[in-house]
Amino acid sequence: MDRTQRVGRRHFLRSSGRALAGLAGLLAGQPPAAWAARELSLLTAVNYAPTSDVKLAELGKRFAKLAGASVRIDHIQSVQMSAKLSSQLMSRSGHDIISLEMHYPWLFAPGLVDVSDICTDLARKHGEWYSFAREHAYIRGQWLAVPYLFISFPGSHRIDLFEQVGEKPPDTWDDLLRAGQKLKKLGHPVGFAISQTTDSVSTLYSILWSYGARDVAEDGKTITINSKATEIVVDYVRALYNDAMDPSVLSWDNASNNQWLNSGKGSWIHNPISHYVVAKEKQMPVAKVTGFHSSPAGPGGRHTVGVPRSLAPGSSARTSISPRNSCAGSSSPRSITSGSCRATTTTTRCGATWRTTPCGTSTRSTSRSRPSPSTLISTAGRRRPTSASSS
Repeated sequence: MDRTQRVGRRHFLRSSGRALAGLAGLLAGQPPAAWAARELSLLTAVNYAPTSDVKLAELGKRFAKLAGASVRIDHIQSVQMSAKLSSQLMSRSGHDIISLEMHYPWLFAPGLVDVSDICTDLARKHGEWYSFAREHAYIRGQWLAVPYLFISFPGSHRIDLFEQVGEKPPDTWDDLLRAGQKLKKLGHPVGFAISQTTDSVSTLYSILWSYGARDVAEDGKTITINSKATEIVVDYVRALYNDAMDPSVLSWDNASNNQWLNSGKGSWIHNPISHYVVAKEKQMPVAKVTGFHSSPAGPGGRHTVGVPRSLAPGSSARTSISPRNSCAGSSSPRSITSGSCRATTTTTRCGATWRTTPCGTSTRSTSRSRPSPSTLISTAGRRRPTSASSS
């Protein structure tokens, strides 16, 4: 892969992230003629508010026109994303840009490349990153993705149904249990995913933290999940499930709560506002009786998961961007376990890149320096988000 292609991928990462955050001015100046035959591909999850995907396609076309390079955007269901990313990283092929959320930069760190030059440049121009963005994408001393938005998790409730059972929007998790018991008897249970899905992670962590429990200490090493507070959370969730929820929550995916509330059966969910966006667009009656409130509080305070999202060079970028380190030190080895053999591990020694191929054989190639930010076409900077985006 030549230098022109690498500049294109990294520039698209820089520009599309800013555009998706709602900024103007993707490019300035004329794109290189060599970009004309270049296609940049982006892998992202299907948005639960379809108009968001329409807007993303519009931004892709705008970038393609200005950059003189075609853009292909591929959408898959969020439940498929983890397996898809694993497959691409193992095969060392796939998309130029990938969209990551929550803990994915940590989970897939061995297959991601350092984009600290981009993130540092943005921070220098527009101020430091929010702490949650840094915790999301700054992995062991380097940025592996460029954050571009975050999503909050409020409570969504049926105003009419809560009024019918004499309840206000739940301010605490205990309020939700009390109201939920009444609502289930009415035939309209409350619900959130208790399943293998990221929505489940977001809600269960919110409850865990609100009761003063945590799974790991602030040192990032000490496991603290085995505590009295955790036992209280387990008992609470068990009671909420048995007394106020529908058994279907055990098999929900990330779209299920949206569909459930909009169907008229559900009375409360813990989720971003995408269900409401869809209900309004389709002029569904439920839109007029849907309300929102802060995520419920517990004895340990009011806590919820803000879901960051970021863009990162895809797995194919690993072969084209060499680590910066030379004789002064080696880059951190990157490997993915696969059976008894490892996928390619890259280290840099004395200006040369050494790649350990599966089952231990090594090859040496001349290290290529990466383009610095100054060689990239200038674009508009990052602004800090002022509100959460729907998803």
